[in-house]
Amino acid sequence: MWPLYRSITINSTERGVLLRDGQVERILLPGRHRIPVAGPRTELRRFDVSRPLDKEDWVRALEARTPALLAEHLEIVRPNESEVGIVRLDGKVKYVVEPSGDIALWKGFRKVDVECLDVSEAPKLERNAANAMATVSPRFITRATVTSGFEGLVYVDGDLHERLKPGVHAYWSAVREINLVTLDLRRQATEVTAQEILTQDRVSIRVTLTAFWQITDPVKAGEAKDLNEQIYRHIQFAIRDAVANRTLDELLNARGEIDTELTKAVQSMGAFADFGVEIASVGLKDVILPGEMREILNRVVEAEKQAQANLIRRREETAATRSLLNTARLMENNPLLLRMKELETLEKLTEKVGRLDVSTTAPGHGLDGLINNLVRLSDQRSESSDS
Repeated sequence: MWPLYRSITINSTERGVLLRDGQVERILLPGRHRIPVAGPRTELRRFDVSRPLDKEDWVRALEARTPALLAEHLEIVRPNESEVGIVRLDGKVKYVVEPSGDIALWKGFRKVDVECLDVSEAPKLERNAANAMATVSPRFITRATVTSGFEGLVYVDGDLHERLKPGVHAYWSAVREINLVTLDLRRQATEVTAQEILTQDRVSIRVTLTAFWQITDPVKAGEAKDLNEQIYRHIQFAIRDAVANRTLDELLNARGEIDTELTKAVQSMGAFADFGVEIASVGLKDVILPGEMREILNRVVEAEKQAQANLIRRREETAATRSLLNTARLMENNPLLLRMKELETLEKLTEKVGRLDVSTTAPGHGLDGLINNLVRLSDQRSESSDS
């Protein structure tokens, strides 16, 4: 009995693989083909030539049985355990195959170039190469940008590999574990907030202080675990020692001395040198007292200010009295000065009087009479005081 055939068309972006009993019988190129009618023993598969074949069993069988047919139609990319396979289509990077990966690419549709690159030592990529592969192999590349004022450290499998200056850096991380750490070399501030401390006179207070520090050895700083936390804790110890040895009054009145003492105490700690850190200065920012203590201090301050105000008032009263006494002595021996004082007094009186009528018709009246009467009254008071 003659076999039955049918016609099929393979498009220009396709390839056909005719399998019989699981083995490759033919690879069909674009065009029309007559193939046996598919049955239990025959199978036709269509493949998009723009997509790689990932670990297809028939590809391995074809490689074992008819390697020449395989080489005519397919490009095998199979890097070993220390390599990555870089696939370029028409000169552009299209795929990066992982170590021990296994893919096949169709020939004839595009120009296929394959490069197997040894990445066992985590080689560094040039910037252009890193940019070209960033979109196709992000999981095989570790990259970091080191900005101005920072320094980078590259650790390969936990060991320091390289120190990085500002710029863009990328390393192959397909085989080795890569860790890129960036460290800020500029001066930084750490604020230690709300520390509950007892003073020497057993008063509970809360203090806040600020420490300014800078990394001087990036390698040591990179190896320190939780650098900011370490700095925070060591400064806590220093402030406790400084406050616990002072009374509350000493603490409030000698903050400048405490800042200097704190700075020297922290700078003398060997731990910061081990961290690769230099402490520039440490200073108290706030001293917070309990509510009851604040009320007591407020009353003390109020009493002190009231006493100062009373003292100033007494001094002013004494000075005013002394001035009046001196003026009286001068007027006692100088009638003209007394008359001028009387005129000055009269002027002040008239300023407060809405209306003043002076009669000039009757004898002893008028402005002259008013002034003479004032003088006479003052003379009478002087005589009475003498008697």
